[in-house]
Order: sequence, then C-alpha cells, then structure tokens
Amino acid sequence: MGNMENKLTVAVTGASGYIASWVVKKLLDHGHVVHGTVRDTENEDKVGHLKKQGVSHDGRLRLFKADLLEGGFEEAFEGCDVVVHMASPFLIGKVSDPENQLLRPALEGTERVLNAVNASASVKHVVLTSSVVSIFNDAIEAAELPDNTFTAEHWNQTSSLDYQPYNYSKMMAEKKAWELCENQDRWKMTVVNPAFVLGPSLSKRSDGASIDFMSQMLRGDFKMGAPLLYYGIVDVRDVAETHVHAIEREHPSGRYISVNEVQSLLEMANTIQSVTENVEYPLPTKKLPTFLLYIFGPLRGFSWNFIKKNVGHKIQFDNAPARNKLGVRFRSIEETYRDMVLQMDRDNII
Repeated sequence: MGNMENKLTVAVTGASGYIASWVVKKLLDHGHVVHGTVRDTENEDKVGHLKKQGVSHDGRLRLFKADLLEGGFEEAFEGCDVVVHMASPFLIGKVSDPENQLLRPALEGTERVLNAVNASASVKHVVLTSSVVSIFNDAIEAAELPDNTFTAEHWNQTSSLDYQPYNYSKMMAEKKAWELCENQDRWKMTVVNPAFVLGPSLSKRSDGASIDFMSQMLRGDFKMGAPLLYYGIVDVRDVAETHVHAIEREHPSGRYISVNEVQSLLEMANTIQSVTENVEYPLPTKKLPTFLLYIFGPLRGFSWNFIKKNVGHKIQFDNAPARNKLGVRFRSIEETYRDMVLQMDRDNII
C-alpha cells in the first residue's frame, strides 16, 4: 500500500484503456482520489469496470467526458495535483492517411492536454505514457550500441510518415510534450516508455493490440512458424506500478524504460506453453524461415524494409532507472503469460 497520509488527487486521461485501468486501480488502492477522463461516460462496455472500482474504493473515482480531438480536460484537471496523460489516438482498421490519422491527433491531443495542465494552477507533476518506439525504430539500430542495449538517452531518429508512422507519431508526441514542459516552470514531467505490454486486463474488451496478439498466438496464427523477431516484454501491472511509483517518489523527472525482459516470438510461445500445461494451444514450435517471411510477410503488413531491419536482430533495454530510482520490481514473465491466458479464458476471449 502507498502512503495513506499523503493522498493526492490524480487525473488519468484515457482511463478506460488497458494500462490506464490498472493505473486507476493502483492509485485507488494507494488511497488517492482519481479523476478519469473517457470519451463516453455512459458506455458501460468500456467504463463499467471503472465504475465498479469507484464503488469499491469509497467513491474516490470520478469520470469526466473528454476527447483528444475535442478537448474538455480543464474540468477534470481542476484541483488535481498530478496529471497522468495516457490517452492516445483511437484507430480501427488500416492507416491510409498517417498524417491525419496518427500524427496530427497525437500532436494536437498532447497540446490540448498540456494546455489544460497549464490552465490548472494546482497541477505540479505530469506523468506521460510514451513508448519504447520513441527510443528506437528498428532492431538493427541496437547493433551499434554496447551490449545491443537501448537506454533512455536514445531517440528514434529513423521513422517517418512513410515508414513506421505509428512509431513516428509516438516519438513526435513525446518531443512535443518535452517542448511544452520546458516552456514553463510550474510542473515537472516524468515519461514512462513501456515496451510490448502483456498481462491480464481489468475489462472484458478484446479490441486492444495486446489481447489481439495473444489471441493470435493461442488460436494458431503462428503455428507454421514464428518470425525471428525480438520484443521487450513487460507486465501491464508493472507498467502501472511504474506510473504510481513515479507519482509517489518526489516528482522524478526524466524518461524511464519499462521492460522486464526480451524474448523472441518462439521463446514467447515456449514460455506460454510451459505455463498452460493443462491446455494444448496450437503455438509455434519452430522458426519461420526468413525467405518465407519475405514472400508472405507483406500480406500480413511486414514490408521488406521492416523485415531486413528487424528480423534476426537482437535488442536489449536498460531498465535500471525504473528499478533503482522508482523502486519497480518486475514480476516473472511466466506470471505475466499465465495470468493473461487465465483472464482471457475466464472472459471467453480466447
């Protein structure tokens, strides 16, 4: 439990999201008051689980309607000590216009939120949820680094609207946030850069990238073979803890990579199978030959350029600042996979 004598009022944007829901829960568990912003306060499928948390935590959760594209954050931020900005542009389907579908919403949303922070005299600390894709773009970049390890000092410098536009939008949004932070001196900013976030969800929604990925693994989409791609993995609960520790630890400014360990897709499959021994899922048991990936990869959204710069290239991340400065203790990858599969099975998502 957190320090109950130092209760804060914390606003969380995009509060119904996969990671944000856990941040809300942990803040409530620690005795804080939470103002959560959502796009629709009456959509029970998306906010019902949040309302239950509010009831079970003495009504210390209030939901406010706000949208990255339309604003409305000022009321939610009124009287808050901290703002956790987690909302990101919401997309369904293929991106055909990355500038208007990804970049502009990310930049304008960041500006709207931080302008609302500037308008709220009580806010002294902003915690921004970014991503490791703001730190690097392609795995091949790690080859030039000591021990193939990315640190918080690195920035993604190779993405663009034409190549990896999502990565580009995340990087540009974080840079915009730092620019706005440096233009004032009332509030400090902490940035959390998670890698691939997995683990159990607090809602029964199945439309998130993490749940969708695990569904693909468990239903056999990679059964013919797993591309030799490496991912930094982190538990959603540990990402939430990183945010809460950042809030409670005297406003530690700077960037914090939130990653537990790195695994290839095949290593992930082997670990998942080891913790689900009672059920035989059609997981991959071999590596997909790279020449086949060049043939069939474009059909699944893997460009030749992406394949060349990512397949077979090992990566590592420096999570020491999160562990040592914030005191985060990352749980085992086995626990992450086991609890996620159990939750998906319980909620009939698999």
